[in-house]
Amino acid sequence: MDTLTIYAPGIPFDWRVTPVTGDRLIHPADQPNEIGRIVLRWGPVWVPQTKTASDYFAKRRREGEDIFGTDAEVAGWLMLRPESGSLADMVRSGDIDVATALSAEAEVWPEGKLGPAARTQRVPGGESMARH
Repeated sequence: MDTLTIYAPGIPFDWRVTPVTGDRLIHPADQPNEIGRIVLRWGPVWVPQTKTASDYFAKRRREGEDIFGTDAEVAGWLMLRPESGSLADMVRSGDIDVATALSAEAEVWPEGKLGPAARTQRVPGGESMARH
């Protein structure tokens, strides 16, 4: 079993954890509730899942930039249970391996970037991915 992909809710996110679509993180200063700064892995980036997270990233961005977080921007944030039914949920429960999940992601986001159409999609349990 690949120990780099095993996680437990509450551990800090860092380079040893392979993020998969559906993984969720919370800012270490927040409680896990609707006002916590929670982000959701959506392909190659972390997107705000709560309004508080959206506001947090908006303050960190200059006008006209996307409100998406990189792995470096969320390093140290704490793992939450992944979005139910997501690729991350299947990886973390052992239903599929991380290579299968990453292959599925590569088919959807072949260049590792979100295309213009993805910016208007809704993320599961969250807000629109459109620019704010």
